[in-house]
Amino acid sequence: SPHKNIRGLITAYSKLPDNIKDEYDLVIGGRKDRNYLDLYKLTKDLDLEDKVIFTGFIEEDDLPSVYSGAELFVFPSFYEGFGLPPLEAMACGTPVVASNAASLPEVVGDAGLLVSPENIEELYRVIWQVLTNSKLKKNLTQKGLERVKLFNLEKTGKEILEVLEGESKTSSIKNILIIFMGGIGNMILFTPALRALKEKFPYNSITLLVGPFKAEEVVEKSSLIDKVIIYDYQKYRGLISKIKFIKELGNKRFDLTLTATGMNPFKSSLLAFLIRGKYRIGENIKGLGIFYNIKIKYNENLSEVDGNINLLKPLQIEVKEKNLLVCTSEDDKRVANEFFLQHQVKESGLIVGMHPGSGHFMAYKRWAKENFAELGDKIHKRYGAKIVIFGGPEEVELGNSIANLMKIKPLVLCGRTTLGQTAELIRKCNLFVSNDSGLMHIAVAMGTPLVAIFGPTGVTQTGPYTDKDIVIRKNLRCSPCYHYSKVRCKTLECLNSITVEDVMDGVERQLSRVEVKKKL
Repeated sequence: SPHKNIRGLITAYSKLPDNIKDEYDLVIGGRKDRNYLDLYKLTKDLDLEDKVIFTGFIEEDDLPSVYSGAELFVFPSFYEGFGLPPLEAMACGTPVVASNAASLPEVVGDAGLLVSPENIEELYRVIWQVLTNSKLKKNLTQKGLERVKLFNLEKTGKEILEVLEGESKTSSIKNILIIFMGGIGNMILFTPALRALKEKFPYNSITLLVGPFKAEEVVEKSSLIDKVIIYDYQKYRGLISKIKFIKELGNKRFDLTLTATGMNPFKSSLLAFLIRGKYRIGENIKGLGIFYNIKIKYNENLSEVDGNINLLKPLQIEVKEKNLLVCTSEDDKRVANEFFLQHQVKESGLIVGMHPGSGHFMAYKRWAKENFAELGDKIHKRYGAKIVIFGGPEEVELGNSIANLMKIKPLVLCGRTTLGQTAELIRKCNLFVSNDSGLMHIAVAMGTPLVAIFGPTGVTQTGPYTDKDIVIRKNLRCSPCYHYSKVRCKTLECLNSITVEDVMDGVERQLSRVEVKKKL
C-alpha cells in the first residue's frame, strides 16, 4: 500500500554507495498488491533489479528468522495504527529505523532512529549510518531488547505468580477471557483444560473469544462457558473496525486472559495487553509472547491437551480428568436416531463412518477421494458394513463425488447435520475412518474406534488423544512439515504414498478389537 512508503525506501536505498548495496540487498516483505508492478518498474528504472527482493507474503512462523537475519529493519510508513513490526524486529535483536509519523515515535521510543518519511535524503543517510557503524548498531539492538520489555506492563511474572498463589488470592479473579482462534478439533483438545478451569472458578464469568470456524459449537451447549464472542476476520478488516473491537473488548474489564496453546503468541499477547487484561497467561513461543505477563514455556513435544493443561499451572489447577468432550443435547440424540431410521440404517449391523474432508483451508490433509471410495467398497464387501460419509457444508461436493465413485450406495450426510447431531451419529458408528480433522477428535470424544490418516501434520500435537486408536502415516524424513503455517510441499508424498491396503489393514485390526462378525 502507498502509505507504507516502499517507493521512498527503494529510492533511499538507491542512493547508498555501490559497496554498501553490494553487501546488503533490500528485502521487501508483504503481499504483492496492485502497487507491486509500479514498484518493480521503479527498481528497473534505478537499475536495482538484482538488489531489491520482493518476497511476497511471509508466514508468521518464518518472521523471526527473517527479522533475525536482517542487518537492519526499516519501517518508513506515512501512517500506522499501533505499528507492530518494529517491536517484532526489536524482539529478534534487529536494529530499527522508523518514520516519525503517527504512533511510531511512541512505539519505538529512543530504541530506534526516527526519520521523516517525506525526507528521502535523511532516510538514506540514517540507513547508511547504521550499516557502517557497528557500535551504533549494537547500541540500537540493546535498546530495542530493553524497549520490548516495557510492554510487559505493571509487574514481573514472578510477582504476579505470587499474587495468584492460594485460594484467597485467585478470588480476585472475577471475569475471564479465553483467546481461542483454532478450529473444532483444537477446541475439543482444549476441553479438559476448560472443564478444570470452570471447576476452579464455578461462579465466575468465562467468555470465549473465537474465530469464524464454529469451534464454539463444541461447548456452547454446556455450562463451561458463559459468553461467546466471534471475531470475524472479514468484518474487522479495516484499522478503524479493529480499534473499535479492541475498545469494546477492553470495556468488559477482564481480570484474566488465557490464550490456548499454539495460538499466535505476538498477536494474542498484544490483544490481551491492549484490552488491559490484568493477568495475561500464554505461551512464549519463540520469544514472541512479549505482552504476556505470565509466560508459559512452549513444548512442541506435547499434545495440545497437555499444552493447554500447562497453562493452568500458575492458577494452581490440577487436572485429573483428561477425557475429551463434545457437548450434545437430547434433541441431537433424537435427530440422530431419526436420521438412521429414515435411511434404514440398522444399528444391529456394522456401521462405518468416514470423513474424507479436513475442514476450512486445509486440503493438504486430505487423502485422495478415489482412495476413500475404494476403501468404502472394500469394507462393505468384506464386512457387509453400511458406509456413512460425514462432512461440513463446504464438503458436500466432496462427499457426493466419493459416493459417485463407489460401487455401493453410501449414506452421505455432508452439510446435513449440526455439530451436535454429527457427534451423536458418530457415536452410533462401530468404526470411524478419517483424515486429521475435527471430526476425528469427535470420534475420540464419543468413544468410537478410529483409524486416522495423517500426512503433513504432526501426530504428537494434534493426533488422537488415546492409545486405543490406530494412526496410519508414513515416517518420511520431511514429515511432519506443518507447524501452524501453510504447507508448501507440492507432492504431499506423505499422504499419497499411503495405500488403500495400508488403511484397510488398520480397519481390520480395529474391527477385530470390537469383535465384529465378518460377512461370509
